[in-house]
Amino acid sequence: MSNNAPGFLHAFIGTNKPIKTPIGNIEFNLIGAKLNSDKNLPYENNHNQIRNINDDWRYLNAYVISWQPKWVKGLFLGMTRSLQQYGDAVQNQQSGFISKYIPFVGFAVQKQNFFGDDTLDRDQLASLFLRWILPKSNAEFYMEYGKNDYGFNIRDYLLAPSHSYAYTVGFRKLIPKNSSQYIQVETELTQMSQSPD
Repeated sequence: MSNNAPGFLHAFIGTNKPIKTPIGNIEFNLIGAKLNSDKNLPYENNHNQIRNINDDWRYLNAYVISWQPKWVKGLFLGMTRSLQQYGDAVQNQQSGFISKYIPFVGFAVQKQNFFGDDTLDRDQLASLFLRWILPKSNAEFYMEYGKNDYGFNIRDYLLAPSHSYAYTVGFRKLIPKNSSQYIQVETELTQMSQSPD
């Protein structure tokens, strides 16, 4: 999902231009993809003491929704959610099309089956993001906050807000050098380290 890796087999449904509504513009993208393991194991996987690496392909289901409120020019608010699970587990499910291939539709943001959810071979990610473009200043402010696990209930989120979370906050500005060249100044703070809990 970046520019430093090869593409992968996927299908998607999304907007090719913003949908205009009375509260602003909305864009979305929904993806289903097949991810294959790299058979050239990196150094850290080759030298693990415990080798329990599963080379099975993985099914990725994800969406992103972005809203540009009409009241604040240049502001974008959005959220993402993804679910990844091993391919054999997807194909062996005795369930309908939506449960198999669009699973996040059926999963709440809180754990419904407390003990069963953590034993399944799947991983969920969710994030909220903000981007504010300031065209007159040639500047942009952005941030994203995400979690790699989801809580039992609201109390769980309040008592352990740093559990399995990451965030990025950044600012960039273009400073004119002459009529056709700019200098970009950028600062970014990213937190992804393991939390104490």
